[in-house]
Amino acid sequence: RVGSAPAWPRGATLVADGAAVRQLQVMVALRPRAAAAMVALATAVSTPGSPVYRRHLSVTQFARRFGATRGTLAALLRSLRHHGLRVRHVSANALTVYASGSAAQVARAFSTRIVTLRLRDGRDAFMNTAAPALDAAMAPHVEAVLGLDSLTQTRPEGLRVAHGVAHGVARGQRAASVRAHILTGGPQPCAAASAIVRPRNWGPGWTADQVAAAYDFGPLYRAGDKGQGVTIALYEQEPNLRGDVAAFQQCYGTHASVSYVPVDGGSGHGAGSGEAVGDIDQLISFAPKASIIVYDGPSTTPGNSDPILDTIVSQDRAQVISSSWGQCEPEEGIGAARVDNNLLAEAAIQGQTFVVAAGDAGAEDCYVAGVDHNKVVSVDSPASSPWATSVGGTLLSAISPLTETVWNNVLSGNTGGSGTPAGGGGGGISTFWQMPAYQSAAPATLGVISAASSPTPCGAPAGSYCREVPDVSASADPMEGYATFFNGQWQTWGGTSAAVPVWAAIFALADATQGCVNDKVGFVNPALYALAGQSQASYFNDVTSGNNDVLGVSGGRFAATAGYDMASGLGTPKAAAIVAALCPQTLQIHMVSVRRRMRAGRPLAIALRAAVLPAWAGTVAYHASGLPAGVVLNPATGQLSGAPSRLGTYRVSFWLSGSDQSVSARVHSLWTVW
Repeated sequence: RVGSAPAWPRGATLVADGAAVRQLQVMVALRPRAAAAMVALATAVSTPGSPVYRRHLSVTQFARRFGATRGTLAALLRSLRHHGLRVRHVSANALTVYASGSAAQVARAFSTRIVTLRLRDGRDAFMNTAAPALDAAMAPHVEAVLGLDSLTQTRPEGLRVAHGVAHGVARGQRAASVRAHILTGGPQPCAAASAIVRPRNWGPGWTADQVAAAYDFGPLYRAGDKGQGVTIALYEQEPNLRGDVAAFQQCYGTHASVSYVPVDGGSGHGAGSGEAVGDIDQLISFAPKASIIVYDGPSTTPGNSDPILDTIVSQDRAQVISSSWGQCEPEEGIGAARVDNNLLAEAAIQGQTFVVAAGDAGAEDCYVAGVDHNKVVSVDSPASSPWATSVGGTLLSAISPLTETVWNNVLSGNTGGSGTPAGGGGGGISTFWQMPAYQSAAPATLGVISAASSPTPCGAPAGSYCREVPDVSASADPMEGYATFFNGQWQTWGGTSAAVPVWAAIFALADATQGCVNDKVGFVNPALYALAGQSQASYFNDVTSGNNDVLGVSGGRFAATAGYDMASGLGTPKAAAIVAALCPQTLQIHMVSVRRRMRAGRPLAIALRAAVLPAWAGTVAYHASGLPAGVVLNPATGQLSGAPSRLGTYRVSFWLSGSDQSVSARVHSLWTVW
């Protein structure tokens, strides 16, 4: 047997001996070959200073090194067919096999019993009563068998404020001056979007230009970087109306490409809850020229989270993956989490940046008002994966000066009259994963390891600790939400779902810069923690007030402090500085011409010019090789002087180096001295 059967849910009653659905699709996830080497490579390609930093593999290369062998795959396919199942698909990474059959066939194939039960919330679900069994020769190769129960489902980490309701007094005290458009060089809102976030309506909230100004997107936009040439994959489990996206783009004057890839038949039709369209609107707001692919899977298919992620990673069409969905660790289970973790390690090796919401129930991630009253202190998955960039939430209450606290509606009192349940940014300690090196090796001054750190939840060995989340944060309080267009009308929307696309857009803008156009930023956590260790204030807005104890269960131990904390992570972004640092090879050198002819003995004066990303604040040195005798280069000014003294043809190369150890591409010129 592999793994374990789920525990019988508290308060559930048996409905029938058998599944309530006729057909089941199961996902048999295989263990990576050379798993330790896979982890080592994922770490190396993502860590600045490594000899193989950003030398990413293709899906085919990954499958050859870490996927199951042909013999293992062939044996698994024979076994599944022998037990009466139909093999539907083998993923390109050679780690996942999808099979289907009737509920009775699936139960027999895995030597278990599948029953239907009614949960406390009135929903009917099915579950296996025993851990799935596989042929003895195959079991050691299998990580997990998913799809045998439908007890828990991933949920969106977004909150929408009901139209027409009033806010508490505190929400109307913002100065009217922040309502003016802010010219960042990026998308500008139409009057309808601006009106919906004004205090006299049911806002307030923020338009894209205001948030872009708060987080310093302006220098990137003014340099012409709006994400062009970059693809962002959006993970979704609900539909959206295409007309809503079109209305949003018409308002902001954008023309972003938005396409859809249905997974397992897609999620159906209609407006959905607003999660999908909110995610799309946010990405358009901050990376308006990126291409967006919405990977859309059903919310009702058991084990549905992994097929969507598996498809995104296996297709490898996107440099950045944005997800606003998750489950609390206790309800997901370690088997499914390991499958996700393997996929995210693969994404890191392939150079894909995975950004995900940390959750909207504060330190008590399982809790969902009116649905799930589990108040255990917990964190969200896959946000807790060591290979995920987990995004927490803040309350952004002013732009100039920037004023932020940890999002916690209970502490701020920002739910009065709204009808929106109290929420807060997710954060805390993982029960699944040990602390990765980018956290454990961070400078002590950053405070990642603190009195709140612990080895206990994940069973870390002595001297080690458990993974802490979030990594970063952004504005998320729905009572100060983002203007979006949902189901034919303007509304405001928030939650860590809304914070994730802000960071996903930053990484897309980084990938679009000249310095990264052929060098994807990939998994960014090691670089982000390294930057914060060098100078947190240069790259992040440190959030130092508030906590995420929404339900009063965690004792407020995940409180904001100077440096890193488990309520706001490293802080909110200074986008231009982060992009410049993630893509330091943004230095470019300009020549007056490619081919030059000059007279021997005649003095010359040529000035080289350097172009750098506007946010870059380092110093530049000029370098040359192959210069004719008699010609010298001033490394500080880029001025060429002297007189060539020897006839001939010279292939001269020029380049720049930066004080941050960046180096530009070389520019070559053919010189003839006669």
